[in-house]
Amino acid sequence: MRIASLTQSFLSGGHDMPSRDKAETNGQSWVDALQRAADQCISNEKHRENCLTSWVTHGGRIREEIDDDELLVRLLRAVLPTYKGPSLTVYRGESEERFSAGRIGLCWSSQRHTAEMFGRGLNAYYPGGGILLSASAEAKAILSGPGKHSRRLGEEEYTIDPSALTELMLLQRYPNPDDHAQQ
Repeated sequence: MRIASLTQSFLSGGHDMPSRDKAETNGQSWVDALQRAADQCISNEKHRENCLTSWVTHGGRIREEIDDDELLVRLLRAVLPTYKGPSLTVYRGESEERFSAGRIGLCWSSQRHTAEMFGRGLNAYYPGGGILLSASAEAKAILSGPGKHSRRLGEEEYTIDPSALTELMLLQRYPNPDDHAQQ
């Protein structure tokens, strides 16, 4: 797969994304691919919606591959549909491990129950369990609002620059279910 096809993967909703190792072996750069996608997004709004679908379905992997949140935020601003709404209170189900490491994720919801689902679900299985966060997000901190995929799932997912959040609060802790199973 060439950079052009990795770029096409972003522009088509996230199909056939290679691992970092495979991409590097083939002389590819995920950063270059996203920058090329950004160039395409300037002239075609449909590409932005497809990049949003790629992001919300593969965000964890994309974040891992880029491995630089400041750069990732800049790239996402260039490829995702621009948010044009008001400031919001947002919620996130996070792992205690990432929270303690200062690596809060970029995907937040305007719905508390959606964040609770992630906090006590998948994120609770990390060391330390899961947590529920809330924060204030000024409009400029919101990179993109919910896309078609997020609305279809009823998640109301917003992509946020976590470094720009204010009034961050830890609302709830969820124990790791494996800790109870071992007792």
